[in-house]
Formats: sequence, structure tokens, C-alpha cells
Amino acid sequence: MPRFAVSTCSALFALVFVASACSGDDDAPPLGDDDGGGARGGEDSGGSSGSAGRGGSANRAGEDGGGTSQGGASAEGGGATAEGGDATGAGGGLGVAGEPTGVGGAAGPEPEPDFIESSGGSWPDSLTGICSNGKRLGVCPQADGAYFGQDGTYRINVPSYMATTSTLTDLVTGLVWQVVPPVADLTHAEAVSYCEELSLAEQTDWRLPTRLEYVSLLDAGKGAGYALPAAIALDATGTYWTASPSAITPGLFFVVDDAEGSWNVVVEETTFDARCVRGATLTGELEVGTGVVTDTMTRLTWQASELTATPRTWVEALEYCESLSLAGENDWRLPSIKELATLVDETATASPAIAASFGAGAEQKYWSSSPAAPFLSDPAAFVLDTGFGISMTLNMGERAAARCLRTAD
Repeated sequence: MPRFAVSTCSALFALVFVASACSGDDDAPPLGDDDGGGARGGEDSGGSSGSAGRGGSANRAGEDGGGTSQGGASAEGGGATAEGGDATGAGGGLGVAGEPTGVGGAAGPEPEPDFIESSGGSWPDSLTGICSNGKRLGVCPQADGAYFGQDGTYRINVPSYMATTSTLTDLVTGLVWQVVPPVADLTHAEAVSYCEELSLAEQTDWRLPTRLEYVSLLDAGKGAGYALPAAIALDATGTYWTASPSAITPGLFFVVDDAEGSWNVVVEETTFDARCVRGATLTGELEVGTGVVTDTMTRLTWQASELTATPRTWVEALEYCESLSLAGENDWRLPSIKELATLVDETATASPAIAASFGAGAEQKYWSSSPAAPFLSDPAAFVLDTGFGISMTLNMGERAAARCLRTAD
């Protein structure tokens, strides 16, 4: 069921492949093999344990570096709630993507970050809390510090999960996920058929997830190139089909790269994997107010008519939203990349691919508050590109638009 409507673009995007795009840069280098991290965790410098997954031992329990059953001394320092680890989500013993000393490895105590917690609708936040200081990933800043207002600072509906060997239940959305999909190259039609025919955990009502449903599972706050809950193994990550088509160009469907935590559109005959889901589809309505729009599904209120498209750097966008006073409210913030994902309207036939109720203007990129793992040498953050409603990363020193939001009362 579509969430809303929008956009157009040229057919040259018909051959788009998975978006790990970073503002036109060349292919990203692998995460520091010898410089504070193996492909995902890192043994050589910046940590003690780290032979598998995100820095834990082979069972991802962080046996050598501390932490509880799932979390502990991983590259992002563990998560919160069901995942184990400390609640700060930074300060793990392993290096973060090639940093020689690792997050939390510097001498002297770090100041305690200021976290802001609240409830919301049925839309989960990122589990962990890695932040950026504009140079590298680390602990989140205090309220009066530079770079305040990042994804990791805000804890809104922090997800928790119930896992079995074959399924993972998200206790915020209620969706039940297949943990270990088969390794198979499937066209989009084959992926749809696979999920419809799947019998798993004594259930047969499995289906291919929508783009929005798959994004709800991502954890953009880990910062180490692994964007899924710990119950899903690293070797089960990759690029997966969704059921959501793009109306801008016929024959394109959304895919999710759940290792990087991004989504893109590709031609339907391309081959990728399929991870199936069961449960009620996420839906909601838009309530339009004076200068704002509230999404009843997420309970998020968005800046609309007073949106300024003034290009800003990432830190300027953070500061702009933190200082915004609008509609009699002062608790505005820059949205996370998962929150920006809820703006996308797959039924749009012209750019920008967001509903007109949000005050949609020209096609542009919107900053998120979510810093990206250092897939490139320069610090980057996730952005929503409204041309097709896809996500990518952008150098923090470049300029993009800022659309602020707050959690509805």
C-alpha cells in the first residue's frame, strides 16, 4: 500500500546499481585491512578481540573485549536494550573502520554524552549511538559541544528484538524477519515468488518486504559497515530486493544494502538476494498543520512551508535544526537517515520523490543526522536524494539542504 506520492527523472537512471555513492567519488576502498580493522571488525590495531562480524568473537559475543551476550566490545561499542553492551554505544575496544587507536582508545576520560530519550510512533530508531567529531567516529558530544544533535544523541523508540535461530521479531514494528536467507541470485520476480512460497517457523504467510519495512530493520548508528541487528550474522548481509517499485521509471525496484545501510533503485532483471518478512504492513496518514506536517505512523512532525533550501555543510545543518523555532516549538532536530526514509513516495512519477504535503520543492539532497562509516577517506554522512528517493553518503564539507523534524506531542 503506497505511503504517499511524487517525482520524475531521466531514463539514464534505468541502469542504476546499488547506492554506496558518495557525491560522485570513485569506488570506496575496503575498510582498513591493516589499519585498525579487518573487513568489519579489526584485529591488528585498535582492539583486542575481533575475528568475526563486528568485532566480537565468532559468536559475536565480544568474549575477549567485554560485553554481554550480543554486543560488548564491537566496533561500535555495543548497543542498548536487547543487544547488550553499554548504553553509550561508543567506546568499544576495536578500531572503527581503520582508525589506528580505535574509538575510546585515546588517553584520558571522555566527557559523558548528553542523550535525549523519548517515545514515538511505530518507527524504530537506530540501536547504537556512534557520533562523529567531523574527523572520525567516536563518542557523542555534550549538549553544548560542537556537532551536537546527531542520530546517536537521540534515543526515540530504540528497537529491541526477540530472536530464534530462524526468525527475528522487531518489538517496535511487530514485523518478523527471516534470519538466514539462502545465498541465491534472484531477479525481482524470482524474489517475489521465493518469499510467497516460503515455509519457515511453521508459517507460510511470508512476503517480500517493502522498502520502508526493510529500512526499519537497519541500524545506521553502528558506523562500522554492518547495519543489522546482532542476531543476523555478518555473512547474511548484502543487497536485497524489496517489493517497492519506483514509479518514476518503469522496471526499477528498490533494493537495500543492509551492510552499508543504504537503499537504491535497480532494474528488475538484475539479480540480488531476498530476505522475507511477515506481519502487518506499516501505514499511516499525513496531518497537515500550519507550516508543519505530522505523520501518524511515526508520530514525527516535519518542517514544511518554512523549509529553506539554503545549502549547508553537515555541521551547519545540525546547528540550524537544533536552533530552529517553528510552530511554537523549539525542540527541532535534524532527522536521522531512517526518519528521512519515511518521506519517500514510491508512487511519485516526477521528482522530487516526496509527498507535496511536506512542502516539496525542487529535487535536492537532504542531510541526515547519521554519520556514515568511513568507506571513504573523508568524513561523510547519509543524505536522502529526492530525485529517486534513494540514500547515499556525502562528504560532510559539501553542502545540501536541511529539513528539520520533531517528535510529535
